[in-house]
Amino acid sequence: MRGRGAMWQDIRNQPSALAIAISLHVMGVALLLVAFDFKTPTVGRPTPAQPQIVEAVAISGAEYDAALERIETAKRREAAAVEERRRQEAEAQQRRAAEAKRAAEEQARQEQARREAQAKREAEAKRAAEAQRAAEEKARQEKARAEAEAKRQAELKRQQELEAQRRAEAERKAEQERMAAALAAEEAALQEAARRRQEAEAQARLNAQLASLRDEYLAAIVARIQGNWERPIGAQNNQRARLLVRQARGGFITDVKMLRCEGNDAFCRSVLDAVWRSDPLPAPPREELFDAELEIEFDPDQR
Repeated sequence: MRGRGAMWQDIRNQPSALAIAISLHVMGVALLLVAFDFKTPTVGRPTPAQPQIVEAVAISGAEYDAALERIETAKRREAAAVEERRRQEAEAQQRRAAEAKRAAEEQARQEQARREAQAKREAEAKRAAEAQRAAEEKARQEKARAEAEAKRQAELKRQQELEAQRRAEAERKAEQERMAAALAAEEAALQEAARRRQEAEAQARLNAQLASLRDEYLAAIVARIQGNWERPIGAQNNQRARLLVRQARGGFITDVKMLRCEGNDAFCRSVLDAVWRSDPLPAPPREELFDAELEIEFDPDQR
């Protein structure tokens, strides 16, 4: 691109070129204004500018800059005017839209008020009809309640009479049942007393029999032990011992413990040996007499 100095040199050498450039700028501005005028709606169309005839003259660089500045200023003013016309048109459109909106809102408000008034009238009519129906229903219910109360009182009186009769009959039957129950209880008590007495007598006989059998059973065990006892040398009279013998079913001895021994050591050992030699012990005459632990009194002087 050529520098600005070269461009000014060309203008000084050919002054007619400046005139041509100015003319072209003026024509461009005019065409631009005409184009904006066609494209932009305006409130009031301005009078078209008359074309100016420019005579070619020789001007200096400062004059050329001033001329360009004036052209640019004119362009800016025209653009500002166009923008202002646009703004005014937009504001006018906004005012028209706002007015239309207010009108529509007012119409809607009036329509809403009309509907509300209509709804209110209908609601009032409905409330009045419902109030009348409620009053009629209340009167009907009051009459029905009065009739029902009269019927209830009559039924209550009849039931009370029947209840009095039932109570009298129930009391009579209850007295009869009480007397019968008392007699039955007395008879049952007599029978129970007799049964218990008989059971007690039978149990006493059984206990005596079992006690006798147990004594015989223990005597048989003691006899077995005495039969297996060997008197130690130097044994004295009046020596005795008490032992705890543990056995299993079948009389098999599992343990022997000396509870008390009234004699010397030889006597005590001989008694323990006699017990172990008596294994197995004699069987009891009845199964219920079996006892896993037996306390045995051993006195060799009692045979």
